Amino acid sequence: MLITRHAAAEAVLADPRYVPPPVPQDGAEATLAWLRARVSRFSTGATHAERRRALVALLDGIDPAELRVRAGALTERRNGDWRGVPTEVLGAALGVADTAPVADAAAGYLSGESGPAADAAVAKLLATTGIPEITLLLQAHTATETLIEHALRRLTLGTDADALLRETLRHDPPLTVTRRIDTETGDEVTIDLVAANRDPDVFPDPERFDPHRAHSPHLTFGHGVRPCPGPPRARPGGGRPGGTAAVNFRDLHRPGDPFLLPNAWDYGSAALLAAHGFPAIGTTSLGVSAVHGKPDAAGATKAETIGLAKTISGLGVMVTVDIEGGFSDDPGEVSDLVATLAAIGVAGVNLEDGRPDGTLRPIELHQRIIEAAKGHGVFVNARTDTCWLKTGDTLERVRAYGHADGIFVPGLSDPAAIAEVVAATPLPVNVLYQPDGPPLARLAEAGVARVSTGSLLYRAALGAALGTALGVRGEPAPPIPTYQEIAATLR
Repeated sequence: MLITRHAAAEAVLADPRYVPPPVPQDGAEATLAWLRARVSRFSTGATHAERRRALVALLDGIDPAELRVRAGALTERRNGDWRGVPTEVLGAALGVADTAPVADAAAGYLSGESGPAADAAVAKLLATTGIPEITLLLQAHTATETLIEHALRRLTLGTDADALLRETLRHDPPLTVTRRIDTETGDEVTIDLVAANRDPDVFPDPERFDPHRAHSPHLTFGHGVRPCPGPPRARPGGGRPGGTAAVNFRDLHRPGDPFLLPNAWDYGSAALLAAHGFPAIGTTSLGVSAVHGKPDAAGATKAETIGLAKTISGLGVMVTVDIEGGFSDDPGEVSDLVATLAAIGVAGVNLEDGRPDGTLRPIELHQRIIEAAKGHGVFVNARTDTCWLKTGDTLERVRAYGHADGIFVPGLSDPAAIAEVVAATPLPVNVLYQPDGPPLARLAEAGVARVSTGSLLYRAALGAALGTALGVRGEPAPPIPTYQEIAATLR
């Protein structure tokens, strides 16, 4: 069966009963057929999970920023000839000195069409390194070079690298179809990714290639329950406003090894945190609102938020800004806001789907808002307030926001539920630290990549101030005020 519609393709890719077609298990040792029977791509179940973990462990030991620098320098030394550069740079990072055999081995890796050259190349690689390293090199080689070639055909002056990559994957991906077997019926399903990504029910002007325009999220062969481990670790850099900061900020996100993001509310709090070695600082919308006597999450502090970003951007740390829901339901206005923040030099923004009335923004609208925020060289953290507001389907929202750079689910504290979210998206997952919730080590075990303090520090500061004042009167210090107590005070 051939699938060309976006919804049907997404459903199959998200259904664990659909698995890749099996490959022969009887190839002669050290041949391409033998190798294909031992890699994660063509395996299923626990075997696939174990093999995938080995790949993720290798990728987690590589600094993407360093790869970009090395790739740029090598391409420059070759007078702009980028062919073979991604493979050579990745090979060096994996400890593979000779990557020359990779091209021959990769030629039949996906199709299974082997031959003497491919088998000899596999044997050479196996003599110097292991199966996980070879797997990464073969899977990255053709896909990366084809993607670069296709993207360069569409490159125009001023095109944002993230948007160019996204649109190339939508219109002209390295892999145009992917196949699955229904384990219940044995039927084979072929998904036409290009057709699905041009589905007129989802994409306006489906044939149009426009990297400057917002689009709904596209599907790739790594979509759904078998996400490719590469995208969160391999994003393009660029010489655009905010680009360097965003790349460095993105590299802090390591699933299973989360970094702590403290949230500041004014210059003094940001400066103190920066002085104590935090590499990145977020802002807290509650703190910013309270400082100016305005309600939180009501879209009332756009100017104040921009002003704080300007004030703290020179502290020498990366800054990500809480912009509530973008202060507008108009994607164009959100795009303009993020462009302004990018010009200031911020590394990221936090964009929530919760509304002041306790409802959630419609999924399709928030998808367009996320797309509007993309393309300015900042890390877009898509926040869903399903747990916070106790409404909506968390996993549905998490999957729907897969075109962002990160996923944030505040109010999520159960490690098992967190692990379920981590498994549902290839993006790095951000959770909110809660004093009565799991410690950082437990959050790391669940696969979290970033832990924010949200309004906690601001509320703790208010509690300490109140406790000190009451102490002068001889009264006991109160506990840290809750978010609801501060919000009620502001109202």
